[in-house]
Amino acid sequence: MEGMPRLLAAALALAALSCEEPAPAGPAGAAAESETFQDAIWDDGNAEVAGYEVQEPRYGTMRRGWATLIVVKETFDADALIKADGPVAPAHTVEVLKLNHVRTTPTGVYTYRQMGSVFVERASLRPLKLVTSSQEWCGITHTRMEIRSPRPTLHTSSYFGAEGQRAFPIALDERTVLQDALPLWLRGLALTRPGARTIRLVPEQLSSHTRAPEIAEATVTVGAPVPVEVPAGAFEAIPVEVAHAGGTDVFHYDATPPHTLVRWDRADGGFYRLAWVERAPYWRMNGEEHEGSLGVSPEAALAAGWTREANALDAPADTDPAADTDPAADTDSAADTDPAADADPAADVDSAADVDSAADADSAADVDSAADADSEAGAEADSEAGAEADSEAGAGSAAD
Repeated sequence: MEGMPRLLAAALALAALSCEEPAPAGPAGAAAESETFQDAIWDDGNAEVAGYEVQEPRYGTMRRGWATLIVVKETFDADALIKADGPVAPAHTVEVLKLNHVRTTPTGVYTYRQMGSVFVERASLRPLKLVTSSQEWCGITHTRMEIRSPRPTLHTSSYFGAEGQRAFPIALDERTVLQDALPLWLRGLALTRPGARTIRLVPEQLSSHTRAPEIAEATVTVGAPVPVEVPAGAFEAIPVEVAHAGGTDVFHYDATPPHTLVRWDRADGGFYRLAWVERAPYWRMNGEEHEGSLGVSPEAALAAGWTREANALDAPADTDPAADTDPAADTDSAADTDPAADADPAADVDSAADVDSAADADSAADVDSAADADSEAGAEADSEAGAEADSEAGAGSAAD
């Protein structure tokens, strides 16, 4: 009988353990190597907002446009994979970094307005969610991938009849990186240590077309600092080369933390050049008095002649204008015969494509609930998303 209390205690302990919820299978993905995103600057209540002069090939010629890359910390509902605005138990939340990539490119009488949002776990930079949408006068394309396990599904919806609505299962592992996350993920590398490594790369989804995501090997090479001049000024920058199935992208990061992206030479012959960067709570800056107070808007950049003066540059040698006649062959940065993106930012695809207005990318930035293809274009939040852009911004999502 003396052993009964011990047996009872053991039984109770075992029962308690069996009542605990099993830990969910975490998402796969290559992890961070440095402390760049653990710096206190990401806890200052602001977002990093950077504007870039952009050049990209469309319809066989190089077009000039504008892009805004926004990086901000926020609290994520780990179960629903949306921003934790309501009462969510701390055990069910995770700190994330959100990269909103907003791009505006005029083509003749209509303009491509595209936005992608990538959410990665702050501690590891492993991906949790990706949503993109592309809009112009001919139609809308959007994608969504929620990564709750190493085998998520990429959901796509395209204006093109040959593409339609599809779902692609994806197998991730600890070496997998989303190409859409590269501008953010590469900043988490040990940039002070030159060297090379291989990763598995999920192809870019920010496009007017949808494609089967054929994951392939890629080589990432960190180089020694070099001087770089861009519209924002002169920088000592660290080059990071990513050689992949579609070519080679070269990213240049400011050698000084937090290593802002200052130049990006794309595999398609296009480029990004930093024009300005600021830290600001942009989600609060939505009054008329704020217009023109943060960097420069795409409209202002275009009016200044950034796109108007060079819309007929020769296409790079590897750009095949013939691809314009085949929508399926359109790499979205190369050619689009039938522009499949959404010219109407307000008509954003659906809550899945909810590329939350960049004007609210942080408070409303749950791109899966507030579809605004590009707040830079002044779009209102997606009707299906319940106009989250302003409601969240006004609800004090400044905590992001």
